[in-house]
Amino acid sequence: MEYYVFNENNCRQKVTDEQLDTAFLQKDELPVHIIAGMGAAKAVKYLPRLKEALYYEKRRSRHEAIYSIFGIEDKEVISILKQKESSLTVEELNTDGSEKAFLQALIIRLEGGSSAVTTAFFDPCVNALVKYRIMFM
Repeated sequence: MEYYVFNENNCRQKVTDEQLDTAFLQKDELPVHIIAGMGAAKAVKYLPRLKEALYYEKRRSRHEAIYSIFGIEDKEVISILKQKESSLTVEELNTDGSEKAFLQALIIRLEGGSSAVTTAFFDPCVNALVKYRIMFM
């Protein structure tokens, strides 16, 4: 199959299953368009490499990996996202574009559905950045 995704420069790019399979077997850091392609394919077999991408140096790669993992329907997804969220410090929660806030909002949505989102949004104990992220889910 072919998937149209955005690359590092926000340009639309075509990615094929062959490219994804080749990149999956290589040990190099995956480019953004390959990470996005793996998410578009929604194949569980790509989870190990997407999990690696959560810890890449480039923020864009990490965010694309989060979105890609979020789109794959597998019971392991929540534990992967929780593991990444717990690896981030509490101080990271208060930074602009906080990955921790983003992950907490996703986890709330995945675990509890729309009722948990509503509850968290009105809970005074939930961080404001998490609430902000919840609004856009």
